Amino acid sequence: MEFKQKVLKQVQDELSVSLNQVHEQVKGIQEKAKLEAAKREADILKEYELEANKLENLIQEKKIELKNEIESYENELVLEDLNEFYSSIDSLRKDKDFQKTFKKLVDKTVKEAGKDFQLSVGTVEATYLKGKVDKNLKGALIHNDNKTIVFDLSLESLFEKIKPFLYNTAYKQLGFDKK
Repeated sequence: MEFKQKVLKQVQDELSVSLNQVHEQVKGIQEKAKLEAAKREADILKEYELEANKLENLIQEKKIELKNEIESYENELVLEDLNEFYSSIDSLRKDKDFQKTFKKLVDKTVKEAGKDFQLSVGTVEATYLKGKVDKNLKGALIHNDNKTIVFDLSLESLFEKIKPFLYNTAYKQLGFDKK
């Protein structure tokens, strides 16, 4: 019997060693699985963070696009108003009070320019100012013999000088928030 017990003990010991080895292997596999799961979790989180950043960037781009579209539309409306205003200024050329004031401005400018300069005037202005008539001109130009303009009193030029002020005024009157 002793032999049987010895063999049984030996089998038990071998089995115990094998069980311990299997237990250690299982433990190693579990640790490896935990590490792999943590790595996958980190990779998934990184992936979601990247996607979230892409979406945030897309949202910012769309906000900028929308802001630019709104500003463009507002600008278009303001410029439309300014063009209408410019058209109404053109009709002022026939107004007697405007003509009187404009004549004073032109006479004063011509006097300051001296005798070496010529005056060109539009067809409407030719009715109350003396100068060479230019049918394409609205207002007056003072130039030298070489046709170099010294003083530009055309309506277009005068309008361009006050356009920034008019632009801001129109922008505010239309209720736009200029930032």
